[in-house]
Amino acid sequence: MNLDQLTSPHPAPARRRGIASWVWAVIGGAAVLVILGGAAAVWLLLRDDGTSPSSPAASTVTVSGSLTLDLGSGNFTWVGDGDTSCSGRRGYEDVRSGAQITITNPDGKVLALGRLGYGRARGTEDGYADDCYFTFEVKDVPAGHGIYGVEISHRGRIQVKEAELQQVAMSLG
Repeated sequence: MNLDQLTSPHPAPARRRGIASWVWAVIGGAAVLVILGGAAAVWLLLRDDGTSPSSPAASTVTVSGSLTLDLGSGNFTWVGDGDTSCSGRRGYEDVRSGAQITITNPDGKVLALGRLGYGRARGTEDGYADDCYFTFEVKDVPAGHGIYGVEISHRGRIQVKEAELQQVAMSLG
């Protein structure tokens, strides 16, 4: 047998290494994404900033109440003649329908904003009214803070216990 017979004129095909290296890169990248996603999910469940699903503050409450503007020395104006709509005046001009209501946590951080409802004159007899009565409702206020601040316009914040948020009663004048 001579050397020419031992070598083939056609080289043997290249041997495959198995799965191509780009496939391994894709599998490795996917594994890293799964690990990072799992870590992010654990972090979201364990943090306690009042927004995580497991936090007691994830539930909400509705703040409801009223503001009474007393007659005082002409602190409000109303139309009369069957129309009981009213609003503040003489230093109370900011007390009107649509005035901003701010709900805060004990540290003063704003939790929710709302608006004052329409004012209605009460006790209207003989062309006079006793007071101007407004109602308000602020929905989706994060629960679990214990004490809340409630402020209408710039009139100063009052502190209210969470159990009393459905019946906040304020007065001016």
